[in-house]
Amino acid sequence: MLVWIDSFLKSPQGFVALVSGLVTLTYFIATRLIQVLATDEINKLFLSKVQQVNLKIWHFLSAVLYFTALFAGSGLAFNYSFSKVDIDNPGIYKNFMSWSFLIFLISLLIVIFSPSIVKKFKKFNRVIIPLIMFNMILGLVFYCFVFNQLTYIGVNLNYLATVVLLPLILVSLYSFIFSKINAQKLPIKYRIKPVSEDKIKIEKLVHGHIIDEKRTICFPKGSTDKDIFYLCDFSAEIYLKYEKENEHEQKNEHEDNKFAISSTNKEINRKVYKKEHKETY
Repeated sequence: MLVWIDSFLKSPQGFVALVSGLVTLTYFIATRLIQVLATDEINKLFLSKVQQVNLKIWHFLSAVLYFTALFAGSGLAFNYSFSKVDIDNPGIYKNFMSWSFLIFLISLLIVIFSPSIVKKFKKFNRVIIPLIMFNMILGLVFYCFVFNQLTYIGVNLNYLATVVLLPLILVSLYSFIFSKINAQKLPIKYRIKPVSEDKIKIEKLVHGHIIDEKRTICFPKGSTDKDIFYLCDFSAEIYLKYEKENEHEQKNEHEDNKFAISSTNKEINRKVYKKEHKETY
């Protein structure tokens, strides 16, 4: 098998195929990453469900690439700075690694239960990102020691599993935690209002960016935020004004919906009770 691979790479056709494959793969990944970075809150409004799922997948994959590069780069930098580190015998390095790993596990447990904590104590939401950063730094410290042992001591299955799986486990866990916490927040809503062409001329809009061949996003001239924007289809002369609802309005709407649902449920229960009461007699 190895002989076949070696002969394949040495042949001109094999080398060209390998290089073209790597260039194509690099271009594909770079294009997807640019798409992830360029897709903002407004663009997400006009994506289909399939596109939204695809975007979430690439968000996760880009996070995996970032974490892998961060951890591997930190391990290499640690090796360059300290060379071989002895953690088998008692000493400052072993104590530092042991305490870092212990605090890492404790903070990891807090991170895992953070969605439940945020649900009860909303103010805890402010410390989620610092807590995850703290946990990630401790994980990096432990990872660097393991990476060092794998580099200088020899291949160990436990060390190899830690080096390969730890970044993947952490990025998966952090993504899951953020998705759980974001699910507890009120979704961003926009009020949509048709606007006439004369109103568009008066507004003096500036070009934002193109959604597709027909639709363009425009913003009021001099506007510093994206709470108000216009979706313009100049060919069909259709103009829509999007205005973001503030958090206070969404909370009031949410409370009104809960009250309406509660009242409806009470009315249903009252009718059921009356019906059962009549049937009894």
